[in-house]
Amino acid sequence: MGLIQRVLVKQTDNITLIDELLAVQDDFDEILDDLDNVEQFFESQADLFNEAFYFKKTMELDMEYLQEKPETVKQLDKIRAILLVQPNRSYDYTRIPQLRGLIDTVRAAHSEMLQTVRQEDCEIINQCMENIYEAAGKVGYVKEQVEAANGYYLRQRQSLQEKATIIELKGVAQTLLEKQSSFVRGITDTIHNHEEKIKRAADNASGKPSPTKKPAKSPTPPPKPPKVKVVARQTTFMPTTLRSKTDIDVYLDRARKKLEAQLADVDEIQLK
Repeated sequence: MGLIQRVLVKQTDNITLIDELLAVQDDFDEILDDLDNVEQFFESQADLFNEAFYFKKTMELDMEYLQEKPETVKQLDKIRAILLVQPNRSYDYTRIPQLRGLIDTVRAAHSEMLQTVRQEDCEIINQCMENIYEAAGKVGYVKEQVEAANGYYLRQRQSLQEKATIIELKGVAQTLLEKQSSFVRGITDTIHNHEEKIKRAADNASGKPSPTKKPAKSPTPPPKPPKVKVVARQTTFMPTTLRSKTDIDVYLDRARKKLEAQLADVDEIQLK
């Protein structure tokens, strides 16, 4: 609008108007070039630009883990630089085609890391089911509880393929272990109650009187069970590369802070 205004105010004098048109010719040419770039962007580059924008946002969720791959971080930084549109500065549209190769490179490295964490979660699922089978033994009347556990962990295994970020997959381990504790507790309670019922029935059949308990004068309240939290080792001691004593100190300090945070609202934590 500024260029147009400059020309319009000179329209009363033809000589001055021509001089002004010549003076702003280069500026008008730049505007036309910019308009051509914008038109080409919406015709052939907008989809790639938008894909890169949302891809970058997803990758930034996993930046803590991507730090293990410095070259991948550099590629992601290049994507950020190309997507950056600065006010009052011309944008270099010629760099947009580079986004395809950068996205593919970062995605390949990220997918490799995703698969590693998925495998870790699958191993946790296998271990959980082994513990559940061990708790159930060969007892037939807990079959439904075992089948319920099987169904739950089958769904969890399938859902691992749908998770697109490492941080999501890392969060699964804790839930898997907590659910395992719940299934095992339910199975052991069922077995215990069943055995107690059989014992009482046997006592009644033999005519053996049930033992009577003398009321305690000052009953001692049972000790309060400790609050326990099960923590997967993988969520605290993540795979990494250590190259110096400083790296070791930083890694251990980060793990210590995570453990302290986990212990803040419970009496003890169990690393599994």
